[in-house]
Amino acid sequence: MYKDVKNQIVKFVLIIIFCFTISDLGFTKESIKLQVQNKTSTIDNSHYINANDILMFVTNHGNFGRDLSGVIGIDAGTWYPYSGDMDDYFMAQTVVNYFPLYAAGVWISGKVNGDIRVATSEYASEYVPGPMLNDTAQTDLPEFKVYKLFSDSLSTNPNDDYTNWPVDQGAPVDYLGRPVMRGDQMLWSVYNDADTAKHVIYATDPFGIEIQQTTIAYAGSPQSIFIEYKLYNRSSQQIDSCYFSLWSDPDIGFASDDFIGCDTLDNYFYAYNSDNDETNYNPLVPPAIGFQYVYGPMIPSMGDSAYFDGIYIHDYTNLPMTSVNKYIGGVDPDVAEEVFNYAKGLDRIGNPIIYNGNEIKYVCSGDPTTGIGDIDVSPADRRVMGSAGPFSFAPGDSQFVMIRMAAAQGVTNLNSITQLDNVMNQPFNIPTNVEKNSDDLLPAEFTLQQNYPNPFNPTTTIEYSLPTRSNIKLEIFNILGQKVRTLLQTNKSAGNYTVEWDSKDDFNNPVASGIYLYKLTTETYTQSKKMSLIK
Repeated sequence: MYKDVKNQIVKFVLIIIFCFTISDLGFTKESIKLQVQNKTSTIDNSHYINANDILMFVTNHGNFGRDLSGVIGIDAGTWYPYSGDMDDYFMAQTVVNYFPLYAAGVWISGKVNGDIRVATSEYASEYVPGPMLNDTAQTDLPEFKVYKLFSDSLSTNPNDDYTNWPVDQGAPVDYLGRPVMRGDQMLWSVYNDADTAKHVIYATDPFGIEIQQTTIAYAGSPQSIFIEYKLYNRSSQQIDSCYFSLWSDPDIGFASDDFIGCDTLDNYFYAYNSDNDETNYNPLVPPAIGFQYVYGPMIPSMGDSAYFDGIYIHDYTNLPMTSVNKYIGGVDPDVAEEVFNYAKGLDRIGNPIIYNGNEIKYVCSGDPTTGIGDIDVSPADRRVMGSAGPFSFAPGDSQFVMIRMAAAQGVTNLNSITQLDNVMNQPFNIPTNVEKNSDDLLPAEFTLQQNYPNPFNPTTTIEYSLPTRSNIKLEIFNILGQKVRTLLQTNKSAGNYTVEWDSKDDFNNPVASGIYLYKLTTETYTQSKKMSLIK
């Protein structure tokens, strides 16, 4: 079922468009949807990833999760659970109602010479397809489309996208010039915000940012899709106080009965249904859907290492998700400053958000399954965005962000949150071309075991295994997502290891009782688990 309320708004705006010129209008975000759907250029809205129980549309202009071209015929463009049979969807059977997401996209905000600029993709987009050339956007070309590879259609059985892989646009290749394939399905596109004429949503000057997007499904990561963003500052100007935001309009079936939440320990935000009665999901239980910052933008940090597209950059660290904000349909940001405020974890007009007398940057960070803490109330047609920043973005610099989108169903609407948390904590192993050690005594895979004892006081033991020599980092975080202790940051050979934590921080101060997160990171693997310190 598509969104009745939103379509009514669109019809109303159509009437206004006939009565006034575009220059006289202050468009709502809903009205701008129409411009995207009617644009005839290299806009590619027809590609989708369909794996791991999820079908999700992917575009070449920063928007994803929405069927903008009506390929299936329903405005939403993310289905979970997805049966794996596209015929069901094209025939518009009941299963098409199982959608938890209406739209999502990339927002960038920051300052250039003190002026706030933004580039957003939501119902419309301020990005155009293709890479930049000579500091500006290029003329439309059909080659600026979305490319899709399958693990079984490579050099021995190439599809058209493999044969015409866009190396000249920046698509990844190996040392022989062949497309680099990761996962079982992979989609690649590139877009930029350099076209001044496209900045009609918030009417700022462009940044001159180019984004290469890779969307991947790994068979070993069920119920998950990974989206990697490589950002390049192709302009000649410094971007200060820059924020990367993942914006979303979740609809767990019907639009107006949703809640949102976030997990600051595991760096994700999510949406769930307000009760078990969701007409569009009957007879199934409504799921929960979430977006996790696996790796955020990197900032200088002496002695640390930041992950960047398969390598580690020393003396940098990856930012976590630094804020989560929400609003409801109809009160979208009206000006660029309001977008910037949301990204910084402030309210719309720039004031701190207060909960129980304290300033917070993560809204609804409580536990809905227990009813403890800051939890969402008054179900509505929610918008929710998680941001990472600030960082400085110099001319010629690049950044890397990896997002995990996941969905899960439980036996109740709240149990769906628990199941989503299990999915978000599944380990994932990014495949590489490194050969495994043939010694049978060595571990076959990366693992991070549950600490013991747990709960503990004052010490606990953490076990981990490395199948190959790796640069590793083992860190402890508190419930606010703040790093408490770096237990290890070194290079180790393959083997099984243990390390003890004495419940002290990096300054040798005892930490308070509570829940902590320990996280193991290597060049190709990351995993985290929770533990409890009780004094």
